[in-house]
Amino acid sequence: GGERWMVEAERAYDWFFGVNDLGAALADGDEGECYDGLTWAGANFNQGAESILSFQLATCAMQTLVRSAVHREQSDRSKAG
Repeated sequence: GGERWMVEAERAYDWFFGVNDLGAALADGDEGECYDGLTWAGANFNQGAESILSFQLATCAMQTLVRSAVHREQSDRSKAG
């Protein structure tokens, strides 16, 4: 629940969208698709089930983290005021 871990979760999630050593986006958030990983030349364009499921589970986890953060902020505001 700490801020540090939210930052780390976002950093890890951003890897799917090109914040990686090659700057190669592996996921398409609109379509829910994900390539298998990185090769020395860029994205591996296979789309195996494990890659797609990893991306979709990461998306669900990030949505849960964001909702929890919003809930905490709202709770803190109501207590303060």
